[in-house]
Amino acid sequence: GRCRLELSSPDSTKLVAASVAGGKKRNEGGDVAALAIGIEQACALLSLKSGEDGATREAAIRHLQTLKVDLKQVSLARFNGSVSYLIGQRADGQGQLWVYKDRFLPSRLKFNDEAGISWDVRFSDYTSQATGEVWPRVLEVYKGNEPQLRVMVLTANARADLSNVRF
Repeated sequence: GRCRLELSSPDSTKLVAASVAGGKKRNEGGDVAALAIGIEQACALLSLKSGEDGATREAAIRHLQTLKVDLKQVSLARFNGSVSYLIGQRADGQGQLWVYKDRFLPSRLKFNDEAGISWDVRFSDYTSQATGEVWPRVLEVYKGNEPQLRVMVLTANARADLSNVRF
């Protein structure tokens, strides 16, 4: 139930972080809405692998239902040069989860937030050694059609501090 993403740059000592714990969101080093959206959605979809099968499935279903993804609609589509399952209505403005067909990992999540703002969170390159094939090397967040954030992971810390203070 806890997830945190810290971003830094080789050109600066400044750190920007977003975390989600128990449904509560927190930002450090600046309020970057796209970072908060990206980490919330990525963690909701990617952290599910660590749970018990039944609980994992139910958590995923509940999360996607809150985003108004129609789980009964499944079709094939192409995204980012790969074939994906498109779960949800095909129409623009509808909640959609795209899953890479060959690896069954999320490739894209489109939804509207409570304020009616359209978000598109994109996940690519799970094969990078930097992320250990469990996190996408590239995470992009679009507000409408406008890019808001692009994170390219160069290194990841497998021994991160997971104390409650961080969340």
